[in-house]
Amino acid sequence: MTSALETTVVKNSPWPDRHGAPLLFVIVGEDDAERRLLREWIAATKPAGAGDAAIAEAILDDEDAIAQKGLDGVEAREDDLVVAPVGVRWIPEAPRGARAKLKEILAIAVGAPKDPARKEKLFREKPERWAKIAGEPASLAALKKRFRRHSEDQGGAAFARFIAAQAALTVDREYRRLLGVDIKLPRFAVPTIMADRDFRRDLEAVAQLTGRPFADVEADARKCLKEIAPAPTPFFVAVMGWITRSACSMGYSPKIVVNEARAKEISDLVRRSPTAFLFTHKSHVDGMAMINFAHERRLPLLHPIGGDNMAFAGVGAIAKKSGTIFIRRSFQDDPVYKTALRHYLAYALEKRFPVAWSLEGTRSRIGKLMPPRYGILKYVLEAARRNGLDDLKIVPVSIYYDLIPEIDSYATEQAGADKRKESLAWFIGFVAGMRKPLGRIFMDFGAPITAGAGPADGEAFAADLHRIAFDAAVNVNAVTPLTASGVISFIIISAAPQALTRSEIVADLIALKEWAKARAIPMTEDFDDAERANLRLVAQSLTDVGVLKRHDEGLEPIYSIASGQQFSASYYRNTVVHFFVNNAIIELALAYAMTAEPGRAAEAFWNEVLDLRDLFKFEFFYPARAQFEAEIRAELGRQNPNFEAMLKAGGDSVERLLEGLSPLFAHGALKPYVEAYSVVADAILRLKPGEAASEKEIVASCLKLGREAVLRRRISGEESIAKFLFANGYKAAAARGVVDADARELSGRRVAFARDMKDVQRRLRLI
Repeated sequence: MTSALETTVVKNSPWPDRHGAPLLFVIVGEDDAERRLLREWIAATKPAGAGDAAIAEAILDDEDAIAQKGLDGVEAREDDLVVAPVGVRWIPEAPRGARAKLKEILAIAVGAPKDPARKEKLFREKPERWAKIAGEPASLAALKKRFRRHSEDQGGAAFARFIAAQAALTVDREYRRLLGVDIKLPRFAVPTIMADRDFRRDLEAVAQLTGRPFADVEADARKCLKEIAPAPTPFFVAVMGWITRSACSMGYSPKIVVNEARAKEISDLVRRSPTAFLFTHKSHVDGMAMINFAHERRLPLLHPIGGDNMAFAGVGAIAKKSGTIFIRRSFQDDPVYKTALRHYLAYALEKRFPVAWSLEGTRSRIGKLMPPRYGILKYVLEAARRNGLDDLKIVPVSIYYDLIPEIDSYATEQAGADKRKESLAWFIGFVAGMRKPLGRIFMDFGAPITAGAGPADGEAFAADLHRIAFDAAVNVNAVTPLTASGVISFIIISAAPQALTRSEIVADLIALKEWAKARAIPMTEDFDDAERANLRLVAQSLTDVGVLKRHDEGLEPIYSIASGQQFSASYYRNTVVHFFVNNAIIELALAYAMTAEPGRAAEAFWNEVLDLRDLFKFEFFYPARAQFEAEIRAELGRQNPNFEAMLKAGGDSVERLLEGLSPLFAHGALKPYVEAYSVVADAILRLKPGEAASEKEIVASCLKLGREAVLRRRISGEESIAKFLFANGYKAAAARGVVDADARELSGRRVAFARDMKDVQRRLRLI
């Protein structure tokens, strides 16, 4: 237990030095038990000869609302009236160490007394667990001045509520200090927003649009705001800090590996500008890592945004009381809810509370960055623009791992199993799965994007939304480095089904390191010469968790993908595959150009480069066409400065150009995508003339055909059997006009698509 938590009385007496001025205590309590204890404390510590003092009450409820008793008409009192806030708060026994068990932390959270009768008992039996807090007093004149800076009201009920809120905030500030939670928290957001003129004007517009009475809309809005707005308290913010610290160090190294220079820049940015973090989503650990980062940097309270499916009993309540915004999965037809959500987001951003959510909207089940989802981004951007927050900064965050705990569930889901529903039992099982060596968590930050001024709806807004989402994806990919687990998996997959010796793996690692270094591609420090031990540790971790199999019977250890672990190895390979895509496209396009007619090889090459770019547009993020073509030319130029003449010559010259490329990437990088798309092409080809099928139907068919193709050796392995790959293959087919039953020359198109995919497979085998 820290020394700060041993102090149970902030001051020995709540009585301030008032120099003869009248005194008003405002006792801040949740129930009669707390208020009774505070009255007794005031009475027991009254100095000899002190005059009487008035006592008023700030009454808190469990949903971060506040009422008052005894403050009506206070504005008519003397300006030198001293207003002294007092409160009492439960002080938990802090968990032991950074790796305290989650069960211990949850017991602390559940142990916080709520029932007044139990509080009365604990006041007597465990007085050391209670902090009697005397906050900094203020004169009535100072409070009036502060009130008038924020309100057009002259006093009355609004001023009484203001004093009650100020008393509660003052007690909270001292409580945060006691808990070591030096984090700015939002308080009383719901009543603040409900009184906001712009919000009420928007509610009036909703009432007119829907034909509902304003009072009904207002009541509905209050209900929606209470559902959306978190109700953070210092106690539960501290508990969430303990939970995330424990979870992020349970199977991982205790300290998250962060680019310190960029982390400081981002921390400074958060304190001066409204900020939204868009993080990559590979694991449920991501959100906890973001919270842990914010706590360690003492940032204003982070507001993670998640679906209400995560607000399950137990942990969901703690999350809401520590800053998480849970939103409905669907609310398109509810204008009141949309208005409430937009205004709460604007409130949080305006008060400099950062928000955070997954760029992809869901976890990536196959390892690579998925297409961004626009839903939450749309509401955040709209809130910023409608409320004049033109300086909103959108910060892409790359969170990546040596290993992740969910890999087995991802494999079963992509093979066709249903996703397990989130619940407390599910969460306990998930945490239990983290009790194994998982390596390290890494975090880095892409270049921030300024939202800027502009329309909040219409086509121009939609274009801005698309641009920001795309820029975020590109920026986050730029700071997602080559990791040891990703590169080792890539090397072994590229060689499969052949196993590799340790020496062969090291040689390939050195070659890839030099290739990446020449292109200024970011790498984790594992690739530094001084950190070779980390590479061995990662390889051993992949073996320990069963992804790789080590064979020790020969002259030196050899490694292969363990039986049934092709998907897991593919997952880790996919975390770095975006760096290899251009090279893989070059190799496949050169193999295509080798057979071109004399004098047409260069044209065939560039046409195939663009065709492959289009084929895989649902898998990878590309720059604009001109920049993409420039990158292809630059890469070919690095490999062979004479490439243009060799392309022009065609035939054997193109073959020599392909043979001179090193390292080769196509087989290791694109094989599962090509094979999955080939299965999709076969499934579509089996449809009757004029028959169409939905994406869901084709994916279900492909899961069966894919397993058959593995058994018949038409595709190499189970890494190519994945629902997400089949779904994207369906989209690619639809973009080529082979799905729509009304398309002209449909049968010919389907045959051509299947033939083209088989040809790409042939070229992969050739390479």
